[in-house]
Amino acid sequence: LCALFVMGLFFSVFSMTVYAAEVTEVYAGGVQLSTETYYKTNASGDVTADGTSTDYNLYVVKDTTNGKYVLYLKDATIQGVDGSNYGAGIYFNDNNDYTLEIVASGVNKVSAGKMEGNATIAVNANYSGIIIRGEENSSLEIISDTYEMCTSIKNTTSCGIGAYGNIEILSGNLIVT
Repeated sequence: LCALFVMGLFFSVFSMTVYAAEVTEVYAGGVQLSTETYYKTNASGDVTADGTSTDYNLYVVKDTTNGKYVLYLKDATIQGVDGSNYGAGIYFNDNNDYTLEIVASGVNKVSAGKMEGNATIAVNANYSGIIIRGEENSSLEIISDTYEMCTSIKNTTSCGIGAYGNIEILSGNLIVT
């Protein structure tokens, strides 16, 4: 009984507050992207971390001042991977209320996985949205299809772009097929 009293006293004096971990993740083609790292893509949509500041297809910057992550696409081809993030070509997972901004330059294509691609670009975050902006003469083609999974999910109306928050298209040429 004395030992229980001492343990109770210890935990009351040295109590700890446990906070949920802050999670913000950006994926392209099933690969988790690190900020400030340059990535390359190939014609099949595979993503590798072997780009440079002058030769890259993907680049992510965390902009805490404006509450967003910015994903730069430069002539990128991204293919969603079945079994990874619902098959989304681009997947943003966040519990910090950040927004994902995609800035496209050149010709870019993003496709969902073939078996479970329920959204080509997916934002999995409460209240987080997505902003898509294209530089002059750029395009972003979002290639999706009417998969069985898309039509069977409650309240799902599109397999192109999915977000809990706002979806804003500010500039550029967006093609959804």
